[in-house]
Amino acid sequence: MYLDFGGALAAIGLVLAVYQLRRPTWTVVLQIRPFWQRYLFLILALVGAVLTIIAVGLDRFQPCWHPAWLFESFPYQVLAYLSFVAAPVSLLLLASIRRGLFNVRNAARFYHTLGWHLAATDDRAAALDVLLYNFTTLADGAGSLNATEGRRYARAVLDVILTDDGVVRELTTKRLAGLQHIFLVTEKVGFSAGYTPASIPALMRSLYADPNSFLYKQYRADGLAHAFNIYETIFGSPRLLESFGLFDYPALDYTMRVTMASQGIDIFIEALTRAIRTYLTSGEVSAGRINRGLRYLSEVLGDLCYRIAKEAQKGDSEARMSAWDAVDKIVSLLGRDCIFIANPSEWHPTIVESEAAADIEGFHSRLSIAAGFAQAACDALTQLATIDKAVDIQRS
Repeated sequence: MYLDFGGALAAIGLVLAVYQLRRPTWTVVLQIRPFWQRYLFLILALVGAVLTIIAVGLDRFQPCWHPAWLFESFPYQVLAYLSFVAAPVSLLLLASIRRGLFNVRNAARFYHTLGWHLAATDDRAAALDVLLYNFTTLADGAGSLNATEGRRYARAVLDVILTDDGVVRELTTKRLAGLQHIFLVTEKVGFSAGYTPASIPALMRSLYADPNSFLYKQYRADGLAHAFNIYETIFGSPRLLESFGLFDYPALDYTMRVTMASQGIDIFIEALTRAIRTYLTSGEVSAGRINRGLRYLSEVLGDLCYRIAKEAQKGDSEARMSAWDAVDKIVSLLGRDCIFIANPSEWHPTIVESEAAADIEGFHSRLSIAAGFAQAACDALTQLATIDKAVDIQRS
């Protein structure tokens, strides 16, 4: 006899030991899978134990029944060996394969499993890994025109799981490839803020506000930010600019103006400049999307002017000079750099026509960014006039 009952118990123990050493991602994947797949390794181990018991009994009693091969212990020992080998193999395969987990049959279980994992643990990497491997399917489901259970849960995953603070921070500061993947798939599939109003704006909010985000890192040419041009991926895409309010609430709000005025003005101007170039050259972006960014930039300038006047009363020249540096960058964009964003020969024909017939609606214009620039320039003159020249005569 090649396999006894003690050996079978040892084999089961080894299978359970492998299960105890599972990664956090395995736990999430197995919980999403159907019941029989989740416990297939245990089923195979128990089948192996049962086959071992049968083999031991046949080897001891050796009944003379027919057909003879069916009542010999050797075939059952072979099957037991195969079951014990298949048990850990099935565990490794079913736990490590993360693609294809989201489908119509288990959409609810996918959503609730990820939500429970985020609520019960501090680990965000496991849930994020599963989400990224299934993001294309989720995006397709969220953009579906059929009102199915799958579409409802796909949108819920993107608006709830993807907007978790820990997941957003992990993506925007540590997972550049994952962040790139999300924006590229979103652009390819083409779902908009009407389907998932919170997902992409939540990522943009973190990219704008967090000094450790990849927008800041790439602007400073730090580390992994060299791998992908995240500015070009986001602000060079007409579809992303048109489908989501990248310069509007909730991606930006008034509480973030302090961050923008102090350390984020460079990355905001870089982002807005690239978006303007995309608007001019593609002809696929509404002027209203760009004008919202110009309005926000004008509001930041107003905050900076107020800060300069306030710091002047306190006598804090260092803080005042920092604010003046930010003012210089904004005024340079509005008064000089704007004409060098894109060569007129590169402008799309429809943009040439719409800009030539610019209206006077200012930031509210949907046809022309010239109207937005004009209002921003006028507001800048008014805001700068609030600063006492006697305080900062050289800069005024």
